[in-house]
Amino acid sequence: MELLTDEEGLMAIRSARGAVEYVCANKPKPALNLTSIFREKRGVFVTLTKNGQLRGCIGLPYPMM
Repeated sequence: MELLTDEEGLMAIRSARGAVEYVCANKPKPALNLTSIFREKRGVFVTLTKNGQLRGCIGLPYPMM
């Protein structure tokens, strides 16, 4: 399994932030133009911070399906 490129990593971060803002802040649903690497089954880990303070984290290093 190949790692994400820097550009794909930024895409992942932007998509995750957009999804959180959509759900929590009633902002517009983000348009997603993701590359094929995002269709692969992979692990994911998400950390949420607010004002530099940890608010939550969850994830697994391997895919669940």
